[in-house]
Amino acid sequence: VRALADGLTAGMHEAWQNGVREAARSHSAELPRLLSAELSEIAPRLDRVPVWWRLLLVWQYLLVLLFLAGIAWLGTALAYGVFEAGTLPPGLEVFGETASMPWVGLMIVSVLGLGLLTAVASRNVVMLGAGNERDRLEREMRRRVGAVASAMVIEPVERELVRYNEFYSALRGVRG
Repeated sequence: VRALADGLTAGMHEAWQNGVREAARSHSAELPRLLSAELSEIAPRLDRVPVWWRLLLVWQYLLVLLFLAGIAWLGTALAYGVFEAGTLPPGLEVFGETASMPWVGLMIVSVLGLGLLTAVASRNVVMLGAGNERDRLEREMRRRVGAVASAMVIEPVERELVRYNEFYSALRGVRG
C-alpha cells in the first residue's frame, strides 16, 4: 500500500502526497479481515478424500491378499510336495502339487509388478491432480486478492488522483 502511494505521488506537492497516502490506507484496518475471509472461502478441505483413493486402497489390499495367498500356496507346495511333510486333506491336494509352483511363482511376481505399476501410476495421477489444484487455487486467490485490493486500495487512490487532476486542470484554467 505504501509502495503504491509513494510510487504514484512522486513529484506531487506534500499535501497531495499525504492525501493519496491517506486514501491508500483508508481501509487498511479492514484488509486483513477481508483477505482472510476471501481466502478461507476457497481453502481446500483437508479431510476430503477422493473416491478413487478408496478404490485404490481396496485394490492394494486385494494385491496384498493375493501375494500372501501365493506365498501360502508356495509354502504348502514346498512342505507337502517337495519335503513330503504329510498329506493334505481331501480337496486341498492341488495346493501340494509341485507342478503348480512355477505358476504360483509367476502369480507372485505378477502381483508384485501390478503393485509397483499401481504405485507409480497413482503417484503420477496425484502429482498431476495436485499441480492442477495448485494452479486453480493460485488463480482464484490472485483474483480474490485483486478484487479486494481494487475495492479497498486502488479505487480510493484513483478517486484522490481524479481530485488532484481536476484541481490542477482548474488551476491551469484560472491561470490562463
